[in-house]
Amino acid sequence: MKNRLFHNRFFAYIKAHPMLTVLVRSILLTMALEMLGRRSLTGGFFFLVHSPMAFLCNASIVFMTLYMAMLAGRWTGFAMDVVTIVWAIFGVVNAVVLRYRMTPFSAEDFAMVPSLIRIADNYLTPVMMLGIVAALIVVLALIVLLWKKAPRSEVTRRYFLLLPKTALCGLGVYLILNMGMYTQAVSVDFMNLADAYEQYGFAYCFSTSIVDVGISKPEDYSEETMQEIAATLKPAVNTAADAEMTPNIIMIQLESFFDPSYLEGFGYSEDPIPCFNRLKEEFPSGFLTVPVVGAGTSNTEFEILTGMSTDYFGAGEYPYNTVLKERTVEALPHILRSKGYTSSVIHNNTGTFYNRDKVFSQMGFDQFIPEEYMYDLEHTPNNWAKDAVLPGIIEELLAKTNTPDFIYTITVQSHGRYPETPVLAEEEKVIKVTGEGGDAPLDAVEYYVNEIHEVDEMVEDLTNTLASYEEPTVVVLYGDHLPALGFGKEDLTQPSLYMTEYVIWNNFGWNREKQEVQAESIGSDLLKTFGLTGGIIPAFHEIYDEADPEEYGRVLKLLEYDMLYGEGYIFQDLNSSLQGISTKPFGENEQPAGYLPTDLKIGYHTIEVTSYEVKDDVLYVYGSNFNEATKILIDGEPAKTILQDSGTLVLDEKVPDTFEQIGTGQFDENMKQLGAAAICGSSFLL
Repeated sequence: MKNRLFHNRFFAYIKAHPMLTVLVRSILLTMALEMLGRRSLTGGFFFLVHSPMAFLCNASIVFMTLYMAMLAGRWTGFAMDVVTIVWAIFGVVNAVVLRYRMTPFSAEDFAMVPSLIRIADNYLTPVMMLGIVAALIVVLALIVLLWKKAPRSEVTRRYFLLLPKTALCGLGVYLILNMGMYTQAVSVDFMNLADAYEQYGFAYCFSTSIVDVGISKPEDYSEETMQEIAATLKPAVNTAADAEMTPNIIMIQLESFFDPSYLEGFGYSEDPIPCFNRLKEEFPSGFLTVPVVGAGTSNTEFEILTGMSTDYFGAGEYPYNTVLKERTVEALPHILRSKGYTSSVIHNNTGTFYNRDKVFSQMGFDQFIPEEYMYDLEHTPNNWAKDAVLPGIIEELLAKTNTPDFIYTITVQSHGRYPETPVLAEEEKVIKVTGEGGDAPLDAVEYYVNEIHEVDEMVEDLTNTLASYEEPTVVVLYGDHLPALGFGKEDLTQPSLYMTEYVIWNNFGWNREKQEVQAESIGSDLLKTFGLTGGIIPAFHEIYDEADPEEYGRVLKLLEYDMLYGEGYIFQDLNSSLQGISTKPFGENEQPAGYLPTDLKIGYHTIEVTSYEVKDDVLYVYGSNFNEATKILIDGEPAKTILQDSGTLVLDEKVPDTFEQIGTGQFDENMKQLGAAAICGSSFLL
């Protein structure tokens, strides 16, 4: 009886004091978010005990969002419940995301939603999709119920008192966050997103990812500072120098590729990647430090191609989705163009993912061949395109040009999600897996291992063909990040979760000792090896030593800010040593000085429309090189299309009474067109 009385009085007291309600709810909600993010019922408690200042910073952010609900007047209770539900949803989403990709949920993921919808069936089973829909319905029903049942305050809010209190609370949160940064309990520099969420907490990191976008302006950024850096770099920025040799350079970014023998607790019936492991012993190789784990392919890609670091960007930011939509960037294709190279990029996934159809022009590529322009594709059980098609495309591109080639290739076959129940037939299981390790499910590991075994066969096919190729050729093979299989660093025998391996295969006998390299420097190392001098960032990597991390980081951040967000002073200062740049603002958004974008050609086989006819009220379009992504265009608008064969398309809807023009276009699954349309020259009137 006494316990019940105490219980009733306690909750009556809290209800009578709204500030106390907000405080208690914010603490409990923060603990719940940490439990979800750490996938542990005690995770929130241990975070509070071991990192009290960081916990306080997180709780203060949650507190402020809940407190703002008090401005809703008589709807205060309902508004506070909605804020609580939103935080809970974010926490659950973070837990699910961590399960499948090992990288936490951040604000940047909202920008990825359109692309992620397209590949949802690669990750989610029909049952899971049904569960998500059901959960959304439940949440909406709960919100409606809360709105109907929530008590309406009859007390008139005295906003002249409430607003000063709000300002006071805001000041308190500001002071707490600054105290957290002063004591280094939290930080705005997220060198690694997963580690930051673990160390600083979900609410703080997620909120930071909302407001922290781009590279912050360095305190010492000025025209004079950039002139000093330019003077240091100028001797190494020399595009006019003759190269020692100009081999074809092929870079192959292998999706989620690593040696499974580093994963403890599992045994394999045979070596899953015999070709790659043999090449590691015969050619230059070593560990490659990448910026992401489990996901975030484009950030590894960005560092490899530009020589820049993603460490200075916002929390969880993908530069492909932000600044590179507006600004050009110095990248390997820009630099190699001055040496006479033709640059192409191949990716057997949709061309619009990560805005690659726009970004590759900003990086200086001449040609882009995405999945929508490929033929005879096969797919894995979880609907990713297989990589066996890639060597043929590479060989065809090499044969087409009379210049040295730079070909950047991005594979996709070994992409997650990895099924946790058997999906491969017994005869498809070339590699049998036994044992268990950490949280990595056996069936998922077995599926992954068999997929990378096929990727390894693709590598062997390509290198065997190029071994007898007459032109000197280099093939750089590397993993973009470790697979999202649920294991942690304690489950690996290799040095770090942020390390993959690389091999530099070549057909002319070049070799060197094993080296551990950073993703941001491997491209510059390659250029230096073959005397392909030129470019601002390669000059930086040649002159500044990572052994002095403070100066190295200071100058690199200044260069990245100036080239991507600042005034482009470095381009103006080194204008005489660079090619393909403008020293004046250019483009629709008046980009400051920098490299000019290229006129990116998409595709590699010419798609032609030769004729069309209407038979029995059905429209047939004839031509060449059609595939599953080809749609009939009627007066420029895409129509429902059936692919009969590579030379025939059939309109799968009523033929319009009149039209003036027939053509075709290549479309992704979101019906976004890639590349130019193919138009039939004549007009037709029905």
